Amino acid sequence: FWLKSRGFYAAAAMVDTRSGDDQLKQMLADNRCVMFSIQQCGWCDRAEELFGKLGRQCRRIMMDRPENARMSKSVVQHTQMMTVPNIFIDNMHIGGYDRLLQAQAQCASGKMDPNDPSQTVCEFLKEAK
Repeated sequence: FWLKSRGFYAAAAMVDTRSGDDQLKQMLADNRCVMFSIQQCGWCDRAEELFGKLGRQCRRIMMDRPENARMSKSVVQHTQMMTVPNIFIDNMHIGGYDRLLQAQAQCASGKMDPNDPSQTVCEFLKEAK
């Protein structure tokens, strides 16, 4: 009763019981940009700065927090990347900071096929107006 009356019972009831795959799918569906990170990550900070310069929001998920453990395992399983940042834009896996810069450069070159599905990534990587 003591724990329940002080809100601990309610907090415990709010634990996400979905599978890591389901959590990942929902996260990518709900956010145009998602960056999987850890608390101390210079490359993640640089990616966040780049998004800020572009005027874009990117949801940062800390993989080293216990509440994200199942989703983090799914990210590693699906991407085969154990490094951070691990970035998704419009449900497309970009990769790390180096791949983000490559995607931005490729988009800026104007050599993308307008029918290429990654055009939505290019739209995101343009500076917001």
